[in-house]
Amino acid sequence: MDILIVDKDRAAGRAAVSKLIFEGHDVHGPVASASEAFDIASEFDLDIAILDIILRDGMSGAALATSLMNNGVPVIITTRALPTSTASGLAAHSLIRKPYTVTDLVQAVRAVGGQRDGEQGSRRSARAISRRRLN
Repeated sequence: MDILIVDKDRAAGRAAVSKLIFEGHDVHGPVASASEAFDIASEFDLDIAILDIILRDGMSGAALATSLMNNGVPVIITTRALPTSTASGLAAHSLIRKPYTVTDLVQAVRAVGGQRDGEQGSRRSARAISRRRLN
């Protein structure tokens, strides 16, 4: 699977990348901002995005998640604390509380990937996603 990692904590992002590559995935990132995430989403046909809820460039992970999901990319949110108001309005495919183990991450990817494999119909190619449409 093609997986995007977006995490403001570079060490956590690199650990996630290492584990997912070991599991046989093609991993993009880690990146720390929505603008970097949009660049990758417009270039690759992503299967899953794993996003921190707080990003470096001021855009929330929830807004990025919504944009990606609207374009057919399943999202796993990672966070230390998620306000109830944000959680109730966010329809991510999975939520992982930080600090998480690599086992937690791999299980979430397998679960979301399994849901994705079971979906009927075609999904939009991420190559067609533009910055304008993601904003």
